[in-house]
Amino acid sequence: MSSVVFMLANEEVVLPQPRKPGFFTERGFSTDPSSSKDKSLTGNALSVTIEEGR
Repeated sequence: MSSVVFMLANEEVVLPQPRKPGFFTERGFSTDPSSSKDKSLTGNALSVTIEEGR
């Protein structure tokens, strides 16, 4: 917590570069509806669980 307060108080602090993520899945999004490059779209789903006591 003290390092956070220090960084907020001192704007000239240089932050280290972030490391590469452990994994990365790149997705391409197209605004052209006729584009057939990526048709693996998923629909929205909703599940409701009602809890009951014993």
